[in-house]
Amino acid sequence: SEGSKCTVCIQTGISTSNALASASALSSASVLSSSDDIHWESIIDSITCDAEGCNESSPSVRCTKCCMVYYCSNDCKRRHQSLHMHECIDLEYFKSMTMGHDPNGNSGLCNAWPSSLSHLRGSAMAAQLSGKKLSVKALILHAEVIHQADENWEMAIELYKKILMEGYDEIESDHTQVANPSEWRQVWMGMSRCFYELGVYDKAVNAAEAAIEMNRHFPQCHKYMALSYKAMGHHDLAIQTMKQAVLYEAPWSKETVDANKDLLVNAM
Repeated sequence: SEGSKCTVCIQTGISTSNALASASALSSASVLSSSDDIHWESIIDSITCDAEGCNESSPSVRCTKCCMVYYCSNDCKRRHQSLHMHECIDLEYFKSMTMGHDPNGNSGLCNAWPSSLSHLRGSAMAAQLSGKKLSVKALILHAEVIHQADENWEMAIELYKKILMEGYDEIESDHTQVANPSEWRQVWMGMSRCFYELGVYDKAVNAAEAAIEMNRHFPQCHKYMALSYKAMGHHDLAIQTMKQAVLYEAPWSKETVDANKDLLVNAM
C-alpha cells in the first residue's frame, strides 16, 4: 500500500553521505554479467531487515506470500507478523489485478502507453479550459502531459511545486490533506524524472527518495535515483539502488523485475 506520510517540502534536503557510506560496503568485484544471473538471494547486501527495531543487513528470509518484505531471521519474521499481516497480499492476487494494465499508469514516469497519454492530454486540457480552480488530480494530469508529451521539464516542475505548496497551505490552514498518498508519490516521481532530464541530479535523488518513502514497491520508483547517482559518478550507489529496485518493486510483474535487472546489469 502507499505510505501514509505526506512530504510537502520542495527539497527534501536528504544528504547522500549516509548512503555513500553504506554503499561503500558493496563489493564492486561481484559483477553480474547478465540479468539471468540475478536472484534475490544474491543481492540482499543492499537492504536491511524489515522487522521493527532491527537493521541487520543482508536479510535472507523473505515473506513467501507477498515477496516484498525481508527478515534477517525467522524470529524477526514472527515478531513482525502482527504488523505485516495487515498489508501482506498474495502475489497471485497482484498478478490478476494488474494483468493487461499499463504498468506505468498514474506513475509520473513520462513513459505511459500512447493511449494513456492521449487520455491524459484530453483530461488536462478540459480541466485547464474550465476556468475553475484545478484539483490536485487535474494539476497532476496537466504536469504529466507537459513532460510526457512536450518534454517541457521546467514547466512541469513548476506545476509539481504548485501542487506541493498548495497542499502545504491547505494542511497548515485546516489540517486536511488535499492529496492522497498515491498522488503525493506520483508528484515526487514526476519531479525526479524532470530534474534528472535537466541534469539537476541531487534534486532528482531527493525527489526519488520522497517517492520511495511513500511506496518503495511502486514500479520504477528507484529508476531516476539510480540513473542520477550513475550520472554523478556514484556507481556504488547506483548499483545499491537498483538492487533495491529488483528486490522491492512489483515482484508480481515480470516486466518490471526484468527491466530493473537490466538496469542493474547496466549500472555495474
